[in-house]
Amino acid sequence: MTRIASFTSSQTLIDGALNRQGEIAILQNQIASGNKSTQYQGYDADVGALVTTKAYDERTGTYIKTNNELSNRLSENDAFLTQAVDSARSFRDTVFNAIGQQDGTAFRQNIDSQFQSVTSALNGQFNGQYLFTGSQTNNKPITVSTLNDLAALPTSDAAFANDTVKATSRIADDTDISHGVLASETASGVFKVFRDIARYDASANGPLSGKLTTAQQTFLEGKLAELDTAIQATQTQQSLNGINQKRVDEVNITQKARKNSSEKLVGDIEGVNSAEAISKLTLDQTALQASYQIISSLSKLSLTNFL
Repeated sequence: MTRIASFTSSQTLIDGALNRQGEIAILQNQIASGNKSTQYQGYDADVGALVTTKAYDERTGTYIKTNNELSNRLSENDAFLTQAVDSARSFRDTVFNAIGQQDGTAFRQNIDSQFQSVTSALNGQFNGQYLFTGSQTNNKPITVSTLNDLAALPTSDAAFANDTVKATSRIADDTDISHGVLASETASGVFKVFRDIARYDASANGPLSGKLTTAQQTFLEGKLAELDTAIQATQTQQSLNGINQKRVDEVNITQKARKNSSEKLVGDIEGVNSAEAISKLTLDQTALQASYQIISSLSKLSLTNFL
């Protein structure tokens, strides 16, 4: 008489069903998350590459954020430096026209306004911090408000409160950029001409108004040549800022391309093929249901069925 080993068969099927349930749970998690695993150990031999690539991706993302902020800062620099250059050129035009017309009518009023415009530009702020003051970003780099204030100082350089520390930023691995612009480097020459003319205007040789004397014209001609050199120094700072902005933007294009590549690599390692996972889940669920049915059938068998 043959004996039916129903217990052994049932146990084997139960073990298989339990394993299948585990596989189904993994597939369901993969489909829900879009990833092969929620833990690094689930990636086996790829775990080293995954950790390294994720770290690189995060570092690149930090550079992109830093560079975006720096680009905005340099853009604000450019706006204020453009204002300073334009105001200095207007100052030059005022001096040039006074010489050419031999007339100082409204001369002082015009240069007062132009000085205030240059001062306003150099006291420009970005995110609540002064741009042209070096490391002392909470303090205005220009200590005077009016041309009379400047004229009262012992020297024009006394109007500048910035230090000599220029801001630097790391924009890529092993790539640092010095991008700070200092008020004194930008406009010390222009301020000197402003002060010299204001003091001359207030002296016995002034005022510079109405019909200009020959001596007044000669004085202004000398200051005009000096002003041309001073404006070139201001333009140089504007150009250097533009070079830095272009460099940051170019580096950021590269960083964004690198981040796209690292994100794709992470996706290739982590990502699951949803279509394949759904198909396998369907097959496993069907197989599990079949196992349940067989287990149920075996549980109903007895030796009397074969007698």
